[in-house]
Amino acid sequence: MATQDIDLGVVARGPQGPKGEQGNVGPAPTLKIGTVTKLGPDQAPTANLSGGNGAYTLNMGIPQGETNATATNALNVANSVDSKVTAIQANGGGRNLLTGTSGNWITKTATSWMNVTTANSNKTSVADYRTGDKFTYSAMVLNKSNVNVRLELYCCDNNGNRLNGDSHHALSDYVAPNTTAKRISCTITIDSNTWYVEHTLIADGGTSTSKTVKIKGEMFETGTIAHDWSPALEDIQYEIDANKTATANAQNTANSALSKANSNATALNSKANKSDLTWANISGKPSIPDDDATTTVSSGDLNNYTTTGKYYMPNALSNYTNHPTTGTDMGDWFIMKVDAYHGGDMIVQTIYQINSGDVWVRQRWSNSWKSWRQINFWS
Repeated sequence: MATQDIDLGVVARGPQGPKGEQGNVGPAPTLKIGTVTKLGPDQAPTANLSGGNGAYTLNMGIPQGETNATATNALNVANSVDSKVTAIQANGGGRNLLTGTSGNWITKTATSWMNVTTANSNKTSVADYRTGDKFTYSAMVLNKSNVNVRLELYCCDNNGNRLNGDSHHALSDYVAPNTTAKRISCTITIDSNTWYVEHTLIADGGTSTSKTVKIKGEMFETGTIAHDWSPALEDIQYEIDANKTATANAQNTANSALSKANSNATALNSKANKSDLTWANISGKPSIPDDDATTTVSSGDLNNYTTTGKYYMPNALSNYTNHPTTGTDMGDWFIMKVDAYHGGDMIVQTIYQINSGDVWVRQRWSNSWKSWRQINFWS
């Protein structure tokens, strides 16, 4: 039988059939972590998913991170600082309410209970604070006495008088005699009756013997934590003002010195430029003795002339007492030269007679005059 291909050209689509029935719900898929492999810091991470029919396993490879000691230390420091800041915020404090204290040792000596402080006052006003506020008093103490010492706090009324009751009183631990210095502190809570807080170091027993302690870093602050010593803000401002004053004084001194130097330079320049700058025109110059100068003496006792010099005697020798008496021309006038030695202990007098040419010498030692002696210098 013969066949024949027929090209219909267009395929016709019949009408849509009815919707089939829904199949059964399959099992819920599960995913579990398989192995986790630690890779080297320089390796790339890996992930491998295996399984089927709703059950799968994820295997991973994770690179190990590098350890950085510097970063770890920085984190520890940051956490420590954050902890301290949190404590300060929670407990207050840090600002010293005492003026006049020091970070250096200050020695205090007293008798009885001592009741000493390095601050400018042993009471601090707390009138601006609220009931229930706490204050901490602390100091570094070195006990040189023979009894225990400790810090003491008292709440006081508006007149500064101590309030009664244990709640108005606080004591620190004690520092024993001649032991290592240590920082001690105590805390007190104020109430509505408290206007001042008294803060001192006391000695146990109240005996009359003298006691000595050394104190530094005395602090009175709000809160319950005894912080490291810092000066009061008023003390810092005082130091700033004092430095400003010292600087201003130094500047004034420097300006004054400069002005004086300029004035002296101007005066010196003017003096040096004078054409008549001669010895005669210089004021205040020392006198220069004249080797030929003589003092004229008309009469008197020759014993009285004990100052080095030349004395002109214009009258006859007989007009003067204690003169040479033997072999002399009493009518002859003369010149006497006096030389003093050894602080005036020894005096030498020499007489030169004008006309006769005779020369006479005598000396005095320890206030005793020797006799006159005639000297011949020629035959």
